[in-house]
Amino acid sequence: MQSQGIIHGGIKYALNGLLTPSANAIAGMPARWQSAMQNAEEVDLKSIIPLSEHHYMFTGKALGSKLTSFFASKAVRGRMEKASSTNTPDIFKHSLFSGDVYALNEWVLDIEQVTKALVTPYQDFALKIDEVDLIDHGSEIQIEIKHNHNQFKISAKNIILTAGEGTEALVKNLDKGVSWPNMQRRPLHMIAVKGQLPGLFGHCLGSGSKPLFTVTTLSSDDGDNVWSIGGDLAENGIDWSPEKQIEHAKNVIQKNLPWIDFTSTQWRTWHVNRAEPAQKSLIRPDTAFSFKKKNLTVCWPTKLALAPDLSDQIIELNQLNQPTPDFNLPDLPVAPIAKPYWQHLFN
Repeated sequence: MQSQGIIHGGIKYALNGLLTPSANAIAGMPARWQSAMQNAEEVDLKSIIPLSEHHYMFTGKALGSKLTSFFASKAVRGRMEKASSTNTPDIFKHSLFSGDVYALNEWVLDIEQVTKALVTPYQDFALKIDEVDLIDHGSEIQIEIKHNHNQFKISAKNIILTAGEGTEALVKNLDKGVSWPNMQRRPLHMIAVKGQLPGLFGHCLGSGSKPLFTVTTLSSDDGDNVWSIGGDLAENGIDWSPEKQIEHAKNVIQKNLPWIDFTSTQWRTWHVNRAEPAQKSLIRPDTAFSFKKKNLTVCWPTKLALAPDLSDQIIELNQLNQPTPDFNLPDLPVAPIAKPYWQHLFN
């Protein structure tokens, strides 16, 4: 529930004017998600209404000639276009805005809606437990769960481990003769702003190869909007106090969006780790990751948008068609769906 919900197509990885391996690897993901939301051919996501059918790139001043030419080239045609006077978001129709706006073919989704759509058909299998562990029996791995002082063991032909940051602890006691994949954490110090704010779904570009900041917007029950803010702001402020991070974020955002009134807004921050397969020098992985030994598949999607890529890998590794549970579930309560992160921040 902490993702910004952007179904990336990779353009933000090409701000040096080149289509990188990361940009190419993720290029087909928006179409996969959009197909599931429109046709339900692979997964039924038709209940999801996108928050925005475009994510935008915007600049406080005109882009350099190299990047302008790249954004207009055949290499990115169909993935983005320069916004016209008719399809520019209202937030940029202000006399103080003199930069450029590009519309990316990247939908932005409400993660709570996504979670409900994915979980609802299988809600009876989502059990609420206190502890979980993996037990290695040599030829197979078994799941051990505990709830209310009761202990249960589950055997299965295929175990798909998608525990994110929790994966590291779950695999550490498994067969030492297997080179189970190591995990890396890339931390973020995210910012949230709540108030009477306009809707914004965009990357603010600076002079570097990463967005200065990235914003998506959610609506709260009291009529306010909540901006979720990541990008370079979140990566560079990981060691700062909440007060310093908020002060810096205010300065950067107000410099680039000087007409936005933040007078009556509330600001909060929170820390989150991106859990991924370990890479040299902690670089960002280009694709989703999966690894199978015995009856256990260890996975990290690495990004929300790459979930279809990960599902393809899992199906191929396990030779799955229409997977059905091949075990008897213990009699345990069904786990509730988590609330969005920002509801906890502002309560």
